[in-house]
Amino acid sequence: MVLIMNEPPQIPFKELVLTSAPLRRELNKVYEQLPVIRCDRQVNCCSLLPEMTFLEALHAMSTMFSWPSSDRITTIKKIIRYFLCNAVEISSCPFLQGQDCLIYPDRFFGCRAYGLWSRKYYRDFADKNRQGKLFLKQHWEKLGISLPEEVLSFEVPYCSRVESDIPGIITDALLSAAADRIEKLSGDLEPWDRDFRENYFSDLSFFLTGLQFGTQEAVRLKYFVTRDIILNQDRTRLDQALSRVIDFIQENR
Repeated sequence: MVLIMNEPPQIPFKELVLTSAPLRRELNKVYEQLPVIRCDRQVNCCSLLPEMTFLEALHAMSTMFSWPSSDRITTIKKIIRYFLCNAVEISSCPFLQGQDCLIYPDRFFGCRAYGLWSRKYYRDFADKNRQGKLFLKQHWEKLGISLPEEVLSFEVPYCSRVESDIPGIITDALLSAAADRIEKLSGDLEPWDRDFRENYFSDLSFFLTGLQFGTQEAVRLKYFVTRDIILNQDRTRLDQALSRVIDFIQENR
């Protein structure tokens, strides 16, 4: 298995949390422009950890700074486990606890927009996601691994049960404009924003696993954990990796 990836610079969490405060306030202003929603907590939208900008990832991590270390490391382990296992099983978002979100006030744009996009937009998004799954399938097959069909065919269903306090006002264009505004704000965090997109594909679970073990080792672990589970139903390597997880956010405070 040949890996060619650039190692990102060490992330100075404390400095970034402090210096990004004005950007995070602007992020909240964008969020506040979205409607207040009500739903019956089917938690379909919590089936996956959404893609996000680096600013949103930093916003979530800044929330985790205030948690007790035991709660923080439990969640870090869940996030890392999500990354290592998401090619072999569908698991809920690591921030989901029962039917509640651990970071609900600071949840990501992808979570907030779920149920607000039009059916057409959602169908187009689902089509693109299927193409991505096909590429993923082919990539793993080149490595000699056939991913489970239930993972490849899984789709978060369209939700028609979300009610807005301003029905009919929110359109795909307005949601897209909000997403663009968030991306622009995150772009002010260069080079970290670029590293997050290019090295970690806007995936918080990959990012935190990379910070824990190093990017190369994170990818290597994912390959071997996936292979072990699919070929041998063996989770020993996964358990060993999780036993090595430390509270690296605490160490950067």
